[in-house]
Amino acid sequence: MSHELDFFQKGVNRLFEDLGWTAQGRTLSKKGLGEITFSPACDVEETEANYLLSFDLPGVAKENVKIELNDRDLVVSGERKEERNEESKTRRFVERSYGSFYRTFTLPSAVGADKIRASFDNGVLKIAISKSETTKTKQIPIEDAKKGKDMAVHVA
Repeated sequence: MSHELDFFQKGVNRLFEDLGWTAQGRTLSKKGLGEITFSPACDVEETEANYLLSFDLPGVAKENVKIELNDRDLVVSGERKEERNEESKTRRFVERSYGSFYRTFTLPSAVGADKIRASFDNGVLKIAISKSETTKTKQIPIEDAKKGKDMAVHVA
């Protein structure tokens, strides 16, 4: 069975090579167009009080990361620079990607920059965005119709 899978994989690789593409890691890059784009993984979570973003940025210096707030858009950008030793031999296989990245997240409502906290530790960038009172989930009590007042809704 592994012979058939190996044959299939080689055929797929040849197809992409014929189209001018090469597989490097999990990313496809066009031959002759330079580096593979670096796109860090990001987890987004929501708690009752915050939106939480966690970026995997191994090999990225804190000084090479920028976080900006533009109205409702949170922009995270930066660069992972290639570590290349001029004395090294020719590389045979490269899976790590390098270059600049740029991610934009539109927040559900306007948030002040003072409501955003960021930390960077061991190659992980964590951003916590405090929710405003208007974006927090609120439980609406349901009244008993027999005991409560008339709940008729009038649309003007």
